Amino acid sequence: VHVSFSVPQKNALFHLGTRLIYILDVVFSKIFSKPFNQFLFSTGYVGTNIRLIKQKCDGCGDCIRVCPIEGVLNIERGQVDYKNCIRCLNCYVACNQKAIAVRGVSRPKE
Repeated sequence: VHVSFSVPQKNALFHLGTRLIYILDVVFSKIFSKPFNQFLFSTGYVGTNIRLIKQKCDGCGDCIRVCPIEGVLNIERGQVDYKNCIRCLNCYVACNQKAIAVRGVSRPKE
């Protein structure tokens, strides 16, 4: 079966928007020494992020053992260091108590 397909054409507004975003990102990275998307990612408000549910956590430490970055998870306080978390979700998979929730996967309403 052969189906003809034409690639959609990008208009001038698309190209202008892309260039403006690039310029803003360059300026932001010069001022703050990191790209804008990396800054947003490190806040924990953007992207796939995890949350510890202290009520479900039994303190076994499986999540800490599988985490490739040391010190990201703090079970005692129920905190996640979003600036260092790489969002690999190993902790989410390893937690048998379902004490780690992920926005968009196990927390669809957030």
